[in-house]
Amino acid sequence: SVSGGKLDLLSGAGVSAILADGDGNVTKPLQPRFFCGPSSNATMSNSTSALTQIAFDTETIDRGGNFASNTFTAPVTGDYMLHFQLRVDSVDIAALYYYFYIETSNRNYQTIQAPHWASDPEYNHFALTVIADMDASDTATVKYQQYSGTDNHATIIGGDLRYTHFSGYLLG
Repeated sequence: SVSGGKLDLLSGAGVSAILADGDGNVTKPLQPRFFCGPSSNATMSNSTSALTQIAFDTETIDRGGNFASNTFTAPVTGDYMLHFQLRVDSVDIAALYYYFYIETSNRNYQTIQAPHWASDPEYNHFALTVIADMDASDTATVKYQQYSGTDNHATIIGGDLRYTHFSGYLLG
């Protein structure tokens, strides 16, 4: 419908699916998207073979209800922008490397850091942004692997979405 220079395209359920105002601003209130973080700190364990899933149990946005149990499930086939940012305190320089992954049903996206500093840094930041092709019902999670080094040394900081979060949205 058009009213007062505004366009409102309704979904089959009569809910606004696309809104456009007279200035050309377009919004899609039903577009799948999420933004979440961990409610508390998580101590990282070292492993020579296993990936560990990061808990994201505090949702601030979950349009469409597609995020649950630390996992985003794509509601429709499309391209999704996925991003994580992690604040990791006390990274262990004795570790050979740290892998951080966005693991999807179709492929894994990763970043790696080899902590060859003179001493354990107090604060560190890891981030990754990807455009992932996902089919309906594909999933995405964030995982890590600390290879070697001191067990239970590094800490993923939770409880504050400014530091650690996982987000995504459907591009189209």
